[in-house]
Amino acid sequence: MLKTEFPELKIDYDMDETNLPYPCGHTVIRIKGIYFSIEKIVSLISKKGFVCEIMKDKIYA
Repeated sequence: MLKTEFPELKIDYDMDETNLPYPCGHTVIRIKGIYFSIEKIVSLISKKGFVCEIMKDKIYA
């Protein structure tokens, strides 16, 4: 859905379905582009019934 709605963006999914604590045990969506509305993306994902939160840019081991 996101790739169809925003074809100009680079969208990657990290489907980590482990029992690790949040956020490492959840699917992570990475979006790269010159300009996009994060609010619109969160809204579209939420309307599909998923919980979507913005993560701070951190590295987890």
